[in-house]
Amino acid sequence: MGNSLTQIYSLKSPWVLLGVLLVMHLGAIASVVCVEINLAYKVILLVLVLTSLIYWNNFLFGKKCIIKLVKSTDNIWELTQKNGSKFNASLADERYIASFLIILRFKSSFRGEVPVIIFKTTIDSRAFLQLKKNLFFPI
Repeated sequence: MGNSLTQIYSLKSPWVLLGVLLVMHLGAIASVVCVEINLAYKVILLVLVLTSLIYWNNFLFGKKCIIKLVKSTDNIWELTQKNGSKFNASLADERYIASFLIILRFKSSFRGEVPVIIFKTTIDSRAFLQLKKNLFFPI
């Protein structure tokens, strides 16, 4: 993967998404607390909301979150996790590209399906535009 057409994208933590998720989960917790239902149901709902918050926090900031994408000319991507481990994956056809957000899905024999969420604020602005261009018009 060391040829001249290799593209490297370093990702930062998505603090904006974490803020949105915190507000959503706090709203759900407030709703559960305020609604008049059986206490056992409230406890179950609160456990589910807290489990969701822990899952998303781990997905965005845990040791297995993706911090670097490296694309070679043969359409093989090397994904680097926060814990330093690397693995190869291929980009799936399903993706979402907007002016401020890119959502990619990779397929890997190492980790199965790996979603990657890239906000405009989590990557260098030039790299964000280059990645969008390369996803629309692959080399």
